[in-house]
Amino acid sequence: MLLSSVPTTSLDDVLERLAWYARRWTIESWHRVLESGCRIKVRQFSNLERSVRATALFAVVSSRILYATLLARIDSDLSCVVLLQPVKWKALYCQSHHTRHPLKKPPALQQAVL
Repeated sequence: MLLSSVPTTSLDDVLERLAWYARRWTIESWHRVLESGCRIKVRQFSNLERSVRATALFAVVSSRILYATLLARIDSDLSCVVLLQPVKWKALYCQSHHTRHPLKKPPALQQAVL
């Protein structure tokens, strides 16, 4: 049973409420990335304006991380170039692997996400 405070009187209404609920888990995952991956709750800002700007930036970063994660789950062999330009994936690879020499061939998205 799914309880809702929104009036639901027709089958179309029921299907719409179910669609809302189905999206809930993606939204929960996005919040988890925002809170744990971007550590938004532990950041301290000197004023409200900085906090709002940082939150907006991290919201975009979180959505990109979640999108990459969902794509990698769909196709584990998908190349990271579907999301990242060569200079970007190479920089990320070098940073995360503590090296100055990127791979010759772009890694799979799943490897880039992990």
